[in-house]
Amino acid sequence: MENYSHFIITRFNLNLYAQDKHDLPTRTDRWLEHRFEVFERYCLPSVAAQTSGNFTWLCLFDAATPESCRRRIEGYKARCPQFEAVYYTAAQAANLTENLRTTIAAYVSCDRKGRKSPPPEAADHH
Repeated sequence: MENYSHFIITRFNLNLYAQDKHDLPTRTDRWLEHRFEVFERYCLPSVAAQTSGNFTWLCLFDAATPESCRRRIEGYKARCPQFEAVYYTAAQAANLTENLRTTIAAYVSCDRKGRKSPPPEAADHH
């Protein structure tokens, strides 16, 4: 039987779109706070409650995410050990498929070496 690495990928606040599906701006404090509220109410508890912990949850954030929000994000790992925050610049987000392949490859490589996650420079793409 082959070994598989399972990933959940969430695009939290990547700088991809200027407006949401309701034509509201996406780069505002209000928009970001709403994203956190929905994430903390629905997404985080749902993924944390999975009965199998055999996965890595890559949550993709804009590299320009404010420091106060980054501290909030750091706390998610305590609620879900599989949670990994990955920060992409707008340019990296524009080439998301390729950058995500590189990020996943770094995690798979570390998993094969017995480490839980890659060094920050391999995953963050700063």
